[in-house]
Amino acid sequence: MENNYTKTLRIKLFIIRLVAFAVFVVPLVIFSIIAFKEAMKNLEKLILIGCIGLASIIEVFSLFFKTHKRSPIWIVLIGLTVIIHETILPLMIVLGIGACLDDFVFVPLIDYYRTSLVASKTYDKRQKYDKVKEEKEVEPANENL
Repeated sequence: MENNYTKTLRIKLFIIRLVAFAVFVVPLVIFSIIAFKEAMKNLEKLILIGCIGLASIIEVFSLFFKTHKRSPIWIVLIGLTVIIHETILPLMIVLGIGACLDDFVFVPLIDYYRTSLVASKTYDKRQKYDKVKEEKEVEPANENL
């Protein structure tokens, strides 16, 4: 049974991971939609779809192996550069700010909350074990009466 502190830590960790993911994915999705609309040739669309597909495959493997890879972001950025090379500077600025936020804010917060969550789960297990142990100690005392 989890106490409220453990539940709060679990929720905070989920929210921080979600925000860290959204900082990179949302701008890429927006600019990918813009690039797909601006792509005039089928080759440009094929390049963009190929880059997004390759990045998606890498991202699935990184989620499966629980690693944090930035290479899918740059693969999609290369595909976007082919199509919207004139207006790519705002996206690069947003991704640069996101990378700084990720390195200096999100990763330390995720590590802190993950460690705190593990410690809190261990404490919850210990409390549960102590309650079971106390119940077993009380039972033999009743038999002697």
